[in-house]
Amino acid sequence: MTFRIMLAATAAALLTAAPAAAADFSGLRAEVTAGRAKDSVKADLDNGTTPFSRKQDDVSFGLEAGYDLDLGSAVVGPYVGVDFPNVDGCDSVFGSDEFCYKAKRNYALGARAGFKIGGPILAYGKVGYSSGRFKSVYTDVTDPDADRAGSDTQRGIHFGAGAEVAFASFYAKAEYLRTDYDEGDLGHDVARDQLKVGVGMRF
Repeated sequence: MTFRIMLAATAAALLTAAPAAAADFSGLRAEVTAGRAKDSVKADLDNGTTPFSRKQDDVSFGLEAGYDLDLGSAVVGPYVGVDFPNVDGCDSVFGSDEFCYKAKRNYALGARAGFKIGGPILAYGKVGYSSGRFKSVYTDVTDPDADRAGSDTQRGIHFGAGAEVAFASFYAKAEYLRTDYDEGDLGHDVARDQLKVGVGMRF
């Protein structure tokens, strides 16, 4: 079963289990998330050919906190978050040379807006700023002087959409998130697709 199918099944289960009463989506909230992150990496390795390209995915965990303003049928508010994607791997390039890539922590700051559907269900979109930490290592087996390694913070924009279901002061959610990072000093472009599920509490 793919993670996309799991996410759809989770969302369907949340919607089915949602109570019929109207919910309050206002105030402070905090949540934990888990899911899958897929990074598409394009690296300029200065070999005069097409840039190296790879896709790697693995689990991701995170935290998010925000404040929601309930406007009746609509809900808006800011949020901050941090993710810890476990995305890394190594590939052979240009013969026996090796390129390794690792994604580290990611900070997010943004705002979301949504509409209530059927009382306790909130469908929303979100957009914001991301700051991700990345590490890469290039090993040249024929010329050790050409080896290079480094870490850098790459910044970008994220956007996505999801659904949240309220259960008294608790809630559950499922969402998709896309992040496009700038090139940074490491010389590689990164685009990240994430599928998340989460549980949280309102205060």
